[in-house]
This record gives sequence, C-alpha cells and structure tokens, in this order.
Amino acid sequence: MSRKKTLSGKKKIALMIGATALVGGTVIVMTGTSNASAACDGLAQAVRNNENFIAGQRANPDAQSEARIANREAVIRQINLQQEAAGCAKGSGGGDQAAASAQPPADGGQAAGGTGAGGDAAGEVVCAGQNLTFSNDGGAPAASSGQFPIGTQLKVTNLANDKTTTVEVTSTSGSCALLNAAAFEQVREAGKNVIREVRIERLGAGGGGEAAEPPAAEQPPADQAGGGDQSGAAGEVVCAGSTVTLSGEGGDPAASSGQFPVGTRLKVTNLDNDKSTTVEVTSTSGSCALLNNAAFEQVREPGKFLIRNARIERVG
Repeated sequence: MSRKKTLSGKKKIALMIGATALVGGTVIVMTGTSNASAACDGLAQAVRNNENFIAGQRANPDAQSEARIANREAVIRQINLQQEAAGCAKGSGGGDQAAASAQPPADGGQAAGGTGAGGDAAGEVVCAGQNLTFSNDGGAPAASSGQFPIGTQLKVTNLANDKTTTVEVTSTSGSCALLNAAAFEQVREAGKNVIREVRIERLGAGGGGEAAEPPAAEQPPADQAGGGDQSGAAGEVVCAGSTVTLSGEGGDPAASSGQFPVGTRLKVTNLDNDKSTTVEVTSTSGSCALLNNAAFEQVREPGKFLIRNARIERVG
C-alpha cells in the first residue's frame, strides 16, 4: 500500500507566500525594466530628432543655421548626460526602426491635403487643455509647432462654433500648435484672437522634414545670461528657439505658459529692436511663453504680431 504525503496547513501557507513573493518580485523587475526601456527609447528618439534637424540645416543653411546647430548640439550633449544617468546606451540608438516604432499610429488615418476642412477624419487628441491663437503669418492655411515635426497634419476644431480646419505643420514655434492668419480665419469667432475651447487632433505626419524644437525637458540649461532690461535682471535662458506672439487678452502686462507655473517671472527681449519686458506668468496656455496685449506692446515692432528673434529668461 502506497503512502501519500500530505502537507500541513502551515506549510501550504508558507509555500503560497513564497510563490507570491517570487511572482511579485518578477513583476517589479519586469515593470522597472519596461519603464527604463521606454525612457531610453524616448531619449534616443530625441537625439535622432535633433540629429535630423542639424542635417537639414547643414543641407540647406541660412543666416541663422550656425546658431541653430550650436543650440541643437548643446541639446544632444544634455540628452547624452541624461542617457548616461539612466544607464541607457549613449547616442541615437536603434536607427530608423526604433524611430518608426516611437511614432504612435494615428487613429483616423492620413488627412487628405494640407488645408481646408478635416471632414470626417479623426485622430489622436493632442495639446489637451491648451488655448489656440495665431501667428499673423501670411500664405495658405498652415500651422507651426514646437512639439510636432514639419509635415504633421493637425485637425483643429473650435468647439465654440464647431468650425474645423485641417492644416500641415510647416514651421517651428514655441506653441504646441499655432495657426497662421489664413488657418485661424477658418475657425475663429468674429472679433476674437484666441480660441479657449478647442480640440486639436494629430491625423498623420508627412515624410521626412526637420524635427520641431525639442520639449523643455530636452533643452539644455543655458550658461549665458541675457542683456538687461530696465530692471537689469538676468536669468536662465528658456524656450530656446521659440517665437513669441500675443494672446489677445487685456489687463496689465503678463504672460501665460504651458511650461512654467503661475508666479514665475519671465524676461522677454525682442532681439530685433532690443526692447525688453519682465512679466509674471498669471495663467496657462499652449505656449512656452505667450504675452498678453499690454506686454506684447512693450516689445513689439510696429505692424508685427510675431517675434521670431526673441530671448526669454526665467528670472524668478
């Protein structure tokens, strides 16, 4: 007669606890590895974006290319330090295949054409909770962005009047999305220069093109202090490469930002006329820095609604 071995209740409980701890430890290790991998992939993609931008500037240089390239090389050096600290392989990593996998697919497919209404096309909602304004640039309807690369198709819907336009990102700005004058006219409410209730969807991206300005987390800390305004204050240069426009809001000189908390003090210098103003961030917007009407008047050039050559410093 065979004898069947049995385990006491206490031994069964001990075995179950040990197994649970082993599984839990495996989950923790796998989760940590997954998070680290995602972080490394993001840093590698940021390096690739900047390398592509530099290559484009060298292939088609202009008067500002040298300065732009120097800025992007500084960005890459900063990212390399972040990669080293995170234990990632330094550099751009997995090449084109990794770059392709880093791009999330658009839900609604590619939009047809770069202008006009978006029809029934739908995509990934982006720039959530941000206001939308315009750059006053001429030409066919288009957008600029500091988040999406040139060639990206964006569908913009003004929820206050249900007007929609689909445009292509054709240049870089300091905003998540900034419409030119023609595109803004397609969705604006009469007499209003800012859209507060807006839905922005990414429908797709065109082939190639230069990368947009990297997000703030990838910007290197600036070593240099800018020139003084009336207060003589100088601080850390931020929003590198960003353009500055106005929100259409009234009140005392102030700024809004999607990057800096309310209460932050920013010094904005228009390098084309050397005018400066120091303002406090009082609200949130989709831009790194967006001036209200009174602040913009202090630094603007007559007849212009966009400052392309700006220096922004955080002074408090």
